[in-house]
Amino acid sequence: MTRMPTPLERIYKTDDADAQRTAYDDWAQRYEADLAAGGYATPHRLAKMVARFAHVPGPVLDFGCGTGLAGAALAAEGLGPIDGVDMSEGMMARARERGLYRSLILSDPAAPHRPSGYPITVACGAISPGAAPASLLAPLAGSVPDGGLLVFSFNDLALKEETYRAALDGLDAMLTPLCAEHGPHLPAHGLMSTIYAYRK
Repeated sequence: MTRMPTPLERIYKTDDADAQRTAYDDWAQRYEADLAAGGYATPHRLAKMVARFAHVPGPVLDFGCGTGLAGAALAAEGLGPIDGVDMSEGMMARARERGLYRSLILSDPAAPHRPSGYPITVACGAISPGAAPASLLAPLAGSVPDGGLLVFSFNDLALKEETYRAALDGLDAMLTPLCAEHGPHLPAHGLMSTIYAYRK
């Protein structure tokens, strides 16, 4: 019998934005349980870094908010109000159930919505293979106002790809690097991530 691909395998095997949206919609009900089984640590680590460097508690833009795991971690650190943007309606429906977000915006994968002017912008696992392309990092950084904070994560799979490393290198011309911390992402699967903080 042929083994059915896991949700992560479906997502990583397609570059088509509509197919990715459908895969995330289909995964929404099991997403948090699946990541919890892997020991998903990045949202908590990212929120701690935001709290460390933020001059003000918010407002916060949670780019690629998914089911709201990063939003919950941010709120636990006293950060907010939080606005979320995501391409998956199914994922955002789960985020809405948390009651943590001031607003949630459904984005078109072909033309992702990037609100500007937020003193804090985060992207927790949102720019990576299987999610947003590396080309979105520079426009997201460009939306950060003077004095604003950008905190995002790249997992080890992203850092193996030249396009993501090049996007990261290009940020130094736009923002001031504050910190980069490598640590657990999905430890049950042996996967790590790096959290980056930049100031405009």
